[in-house]
Amino acid sequence: RPIVGSMKKKPVTDYPMPTLLQLQAILEKSNLFIGNNNGPRHMAVAAGIPTIGLFSKLDPNHWTPPGTSLHVCLRPEPEKDESGNEVLLAKNLSPEKAIAAVDKAIEETAAHRK
Repeated sequence: RPIVGSMKKKPVTDYPMPTLLQLQAILEKSNLFIGNNNGPRHMAVAAGIPTIGLFSKLDPNHWTPPGTSLHVCLRPEPEKDESGNEVLLAKNLSPEKAIAAVDKAIEETAAHRK
């Protein structure tokens, strides 16, 4: 909610599960995709839409095309569990880091379109 509240335009944040054709139509109208590592994100990547992927346990380098600034991956800061092992929990992904990534992606997208 802190991210949505700071945005100038209200994003689509909650909608019923679309069909593949509906998802294609949504992506065709999109300038940026923000979400976890999932099928819709991969479709956005394939369509050339800039993405911000939110990762926790998976290695984002394995799931993101190399050599492009269009696709940004965010991971939470690790913390130690009871056994002293480092774990990555989505709750540790800072809203500030996500907002900065969104702002940068919007600026780069706007510059690319000029």
